[in-house]
Amino acid sequence: MLDECTSLKIRSMIARLDAIISRLEERYRRLYDKALFAEDCRVKEMYKAEADEIRKIAKELMVVHEALILMHGEQKLYPEVLDKLAIMTKSIMPELAIELKELEN
Repeated sequence: MLDECTSLKIRSMIARLDAIISRLEERYRRLYDKALFAEDCRVKEMYKAEADEIRKIAKELMVVHEALILMHGEQKLYPEVLDKLAIMTKSIMPELAIELKELEN
């Protein structure tokens, strides 16, 4: 069973990830549309590469998001999972990685 403070931290992380993932998905759609309608091949490739990178980051954050939702729903923390999530997010969102490490303790 999670204490109220831990539960609140997890809900806060979930809400922030919701907002960030939504913004990334919108950015991905805009870049993808630009790539579709770009006439210059170099510009098209540039937009496509950036869109692919954003999509990759969004997918990684979705994994973290879903894991946090599951742990919150089960009212149980899994230290090994939190450690892997912190490693995944370290380069994308260092502040989230720190918060995940704090939950471990």
